[in-house]
Amino acid sequence: MNNDSDFYLQRALNCLKMKNYNAAIADASKAVQLDPKNADAHLYRGIAYDETGQSERALKDYDRAVKLGLNNYALYFNRAVIYSRFGMFERALADYDKAIKFEQNDAFAYLNRGIVYAETGQFERALKDYDAAFKLGLNDDTLLINRGIAYFELGQYARAIEDFDRVIAINPNDAEAYFNRGNAYAQGFQRYEEAIQDFNQAVELEPTYIYAYHNRGYTYYMLKDYQRAIQDYDKTLELEPNLIMAYIDRGIAYGTLGQSELAIEDFDKVIAINPDVADAYFNRGHAYADMKQYERAIQDYDKALDLEPDNSMTYNNRGYTYAEAGQYERALEDLDKAVELDPNNAVAYDSRGYVCKKLGQYERAIQDFDKAIELNPNNAEAYNTRGKCRQALGDAAGAQADLDKARELGYKDCA
Repeated sequence: MNNDSDFYLQRALNCLKMKNYNAAIADASKAVQLDPKNADAHLYRGIAYDETGQSERALKDYDRAVKLGLNNYALYFNRAVIYSRFGMFERALADYDKAIKFEQNDAFAYLNRGIVYAETGQFERALKDYDAAFKLGLNDDTLLINRGIAYFELGQYARAIEDFDRVIAINPNDAEAYFNRGNAYAQGFQRYEEAIQDFNQAVELEPTYIYAYHNRGYTYYMLKDYQRAIQDYDKTLELEPNLIMAYIDRGIAYGTLGQSELAIEDFDKVIAINPDVADAYFNRGHAYADMKQYERAIQDYDKALDLEPDNSMTYNNRGYTYAEAGQYERALEDLDKAVELDPNNAVAYDSRGYVCKKLGQYERAIQDFDKAIELNPNNAEAYNTRGKCRQALGDAAGAQADLDKARELGYKDCA
């Protein structure tokens, strides 16, 4: 009986080598039928199942092979691939560890384990595995793209760009490389024009590249080209009508242009898609505040804080809105909380200084503006308002110095 099983097992292996996967499944199944404890037959059938898109069946065969005592590189490597595909990352890492113990010079095992580390946010470990794969001779675009992304996530933008450059040298038509290099130019170096050129190339190569349109839109926003930003967000949403971050970012762009009603429509859409997105309430609150609908704004900030109770900027915005509505004591409570949550929130010190000035607490206001300026030395409005506080306290020289500095930084109304 076992001899017959071995015959079908060998034939299944030959079919795998010839990529005749359906025949491999048939022969491996026959081998299993003749000898249910034939672990190799389960392995071969698992590989063939995986190659034909039957991942769940493949996983069952790999698990059965392990239970039958099979213990080799191919089994653990292939099972790790499926675990990763199913998002079972801890199990995938455990199997890649075992696979690497069998084949310490297999670059693909290091590459794949690195990708799983990256999926779980362990970018330093991912980078070590990518480097190991590179030293073992792997130098293809998959490795370089993933290593570049790891560098990007670790804030090593120059090295990220070097890897994306290498990918483009290997394959000038790799849209993903242009996309990721554009991200590195924009986020790492604020080289927005070069970023846009890369995003342009990405969408030229892949006209349905959703995130390239989105990120180009964000880059246009950073360049204060708000109409082009909105056009790119429009295209993003045409391709993916439920992409929450595109609605959020388009709403912010509308708000920047003073089109608060259109902004609110976009934030409403986000809430309709997912009512638990704090950013939607935060930004809608901002839009309502811009329209002087303070009660609605505060309601939205309340909801945002229900969802994210430790968000310093939400306390800041709600506090500022209370101040605009004349509720100064509540404003101070929120702004105190904003500073408590984030002692480096320059905006919160600026806002609290503004409220203290409204209350005639000029010395306390000056202390807050001092801190706001320490954290953000280019805050022209803080210099201007501190100057007015100094005027109120009779410090003419200090006031003039602040107002001059505000003008130097571009503040228009320094009277």
